[in-house]
Amino acid sequence: MRSSATNSTPADAAPAGRPKRTACVALATLFGLGRLPGAPGTYGALIGIPVAVGLRLAGLHWSIEAAIVLALVAGAVFITARAARAFGRLDPREIVLDEFVSVPVTLFLVPLAVHWYAVGFCLNRLLDIVKPPPIRHLQRLPGGWGIVADDVAAAVVANVVLQVLVRLFA
Repeated sequence: MRSSATNSTPADAAPAGRPKRTACVALATLFGLGRLPGAPGTYGALIGIPVAVGLRLAGLHWSIEAAIVLALVAGAVFITARAARAFGRLDPREIVLDEFVSVPVTLFLVPLAVHWYAVGFCLNRLLDIVKPPPIRHLQRLPGGWGIVADDVAAAVVANVVLQVLVRLFA
């Protein structure tokens, strides 16, 4: 196991770009979606929209919805850490589970309406791509924390902005 966020390749990793075939690699790449050309992070985030919609449609108490979203984030930290080791890189581009779990964070407690979800998705992607400080610095965290934390922080900021917009314009 890696104990620090160094750029060294873990001893149990496969050669870069050719990861071991594991369940964690399959989940972290969303079953290969992260290997598609173009914008794999955006593709991963798009897959997160139906999850956010499902949570809203389920009519859960906000605390239950929050627990589910937190469980998704915690699971992503665990899974992405193992997948990164399999890839032999700290934050492989093919890993898109972090973008996937960031969308339910962005859309948490946002009214179920196409326009709010579209604005939330755009804010999520903009903040994840630009990574303004201090979001950018979270990538330095070790293992799966460094892979997931910046996306979740961008999602939290996007959610706050979206909550303000909803209150101003809804």
